[in-house]
Order: sequence, then structure tokens, then C-alpha cells
Amino acid sequence: MRRAVAVVLLAVLALAMPTAAWAAPTTQVIQGSILRLVSIADWAAAGRLLPGQPVEWDIAVSADAPDPGVVRIAVSATGEAQLLLDVSTCPEAWTETGCPGGATALRVGWSIPRDGVEVPLTQMADTETAHLRLSILLDPSGGSG
Repeated sequence: MRRAVAVVLLAVLALAMPTAAWAAPTTQVIQGSILRLVSIADWAAAGRLLPGQPVEWDIAVSADAPDPGVVRIAVSATGEAQLLLDVSTCPEAWTETGCPGGATALRVGWSIPRDGVEVPLTQMADTETAHLRLSILLDPSGGSG
């Protein structure tokens, strides 16, 4: 019997965000009983988001499940800021110069809903690792929130 394991990447993005992507990225590891998320972003830059200056958020998702299963990855957002997202996956870990193995775009120029509802992005076997990159941009047509 296959077990489904769900992962939700909560992008709780408030009013204003970044200035220079990769200026001072920090790594945070979130380890649950099955899922592991490794998050790399410049959160100081994300707190000063300006139109035309995106911030990149890299997330590696992996699982250590006792039974075979599927990891479903979704994103949700809340807050006032009008945000545009590009979401891509990479077969390897992202680098400062991009995806060594060629990226696959999941969403481009996406005006993410900020109603807290989960939006599915992708899924993978629990034996795989997903390497996601979210490029977050303040929507120039939406003002500052």
C-alpha cells in the first residue's frame, strides 16, 4: 500500500521584500519525522522587496518514509503584497548561476493568490529529492500592497 505524504511550502509573504538576490543567503533545515526541507534565501533582502528586484528562495524537499509513497508539494501565501512568482525545479541542487542540469518551469510570472489556499506545484516519489527555486518579485502593477 502506498502512503501519500504531503508537503506544503508556506510562503507567508507580507508587505515588502528583497533588494539583491543572493546577497547574504542563509540556510535553514526543517526536519520532521518523515520530511526534510532545506531552505536557502536572503531573508533580509526579502524583507525589503522592491519592484524589479526579485529574491530567490531555493528549497530541497526529501523524505525518509517507512513505506513507499508520494510527496506532494504545494504552496500557499497570505499577506498584502502583490507578488509574482516563477517556480522551477532542477534535477540537482541549485547554484548561484542556476540549474546545472537544466530547469523545468512550473509557474512563470504567476500572481500568487494570497488567500492561504494551497496550490499544487508538483509531486515526486518519496525516494527522490525535489530541488525548487522560487523567484519572488513585487508586482509593479500591484503597488506596494
